[in-house]
Amino acid sequence: INADNATVDLPELFWNKPRGREASMSAIINFDNSEVIEITNLEVNSANFFANGVATVDFNDGNILLARLDNLMFDDNDLKVTYRLVDNNTRLLKLSGKSLDLRPYIKQLQDSEGESLPSFILEIDIDRLITHTDQQITQANGKFVNKLEGLESALLRGTLVSGAEFLFILKPEGSKRKLSVRSEDAGSVARAFNIYDNAIGGYLLMDAILHDDEPDRPVVGEVRVKDYRVINAPTLAHILAIASFTGIFESLQGDGIAFSNFKMPFEFKNKNLTFNNAQTSGLSIGVNASGSVNLDTDDVYMDGTIVPAYLVNSLLGNIPVVGDILVGGKGEGLFAA
Repeated sequence: INADNATVDLPELFWNKPRGREASMSAIINFDNSEVIEITNLEVNSANFFANGVATVDFNDGNILLARLDNLMFDDNDLKVTYRLVDNNTRLLKLSGKSLDLRPYIKQLQDSEGESLPSFILEIDIDRLITHTDQQITQANGKFVNKLEGLESALLRGTLVSGAEFLFILKPEGSKRKLSVRSEDAGSVARAFNIYDNAIGGYLLMDAILHDDEPDRPVVGEVRVKDYRVINAPTLAHILAIASFTGIFESLQGDGIAFSNFKMPFEFKNKNLTFNNAQTSGLSIGVNASGSVNLDTDDVYMDGTIVPAYLVNSLLGNIPVVGDILVGGKGEGLFAA
């Protein structure tokens, strides 16, 4: 069938074919069975889209009962797909193959207002998950279980660009859900999901509780990172320049500033991320801060203290009684801005 004049919109795939673009479709359709329609030798071909496979459709309501696409190729996606209707409420979808572009799905998740999705079970075994420009997770495999109320559980493991392993776990815990993220390269995780571009290395531990039993369903947790560096960070560089910490500023432009630890307790609610007494420190500098980030407007409200020569300041702070008077408390320093 010549489909040049057809308009095709597949929002689940973020793909559409406008009227006038060259396309063709072919299939063998068997109506012999009064309960199902058998579709074989299905092939759809367009300028940037190709799919072939088989399907079984319910004769009465038109629901797809089974489907298998041996090839599904469009844009940066190259997949094999298996679909099965488990019952009237749940769909089982298995994705395997060379490449899956997650970028439009991540953006949709960030922009969504919590619209409900149908119940589904998604299993993936993909050579390459594209998460951001020039960023990917390879040898990715996982399982996601979604109910009408939202994502119930998730497991995703794979390898980051740096070669470090990445593990994401979401699981029910009573009326709440628990989220855990682990990796030996925190900087690569931050880059992979377009969170922060200027961190190098670091062992990441993130644990949070999703309070589904409370109004606005807040997420409360803590991020910890050990042994990482920060390079070419324009905002931090500007602050250091204002504070006249020139030696540290020069380090930031070179190999970066080394930090031994980072800790940030946080709460996320209504697209607002708030944090209180976040701390990071290394031999040359320590920082503590509190504030909030509005992810809708990208507005940041933050105040805190930068302490140069953090090791020396910390040693002063360890002097009993006198140290408390000089330094003024944990995370502070005698010389600070």
